Amino acid sequence: MAEGSTKLQYTVAYTIEFVEGVILMGLCLWKESFDYPYKYHIAAIALTCFVVGLSIMLVYYAFFHPAKD
Repeated sequence: MAEGSTKLQYTVAYTIEFVEGVILMGLCLWKESFDYPYKYHIAAIALTCFVVGLSIMLVYYAFFHPAKD
């Protein structure tokens, strides 16, 4: 188990992952040469899954994670 709080490390890591994902999705949606019929649906699903995953993780760490006293 890590010593001390890792909240800042995780916040920075997930912020970087989010920005990378948004940039990649933006490039794919912006380029018309990337002609895939469901690209908007896939981008929305990917973003939704990321937000749901973060939400579940926050609920877990807030209510169910064993705390070291």
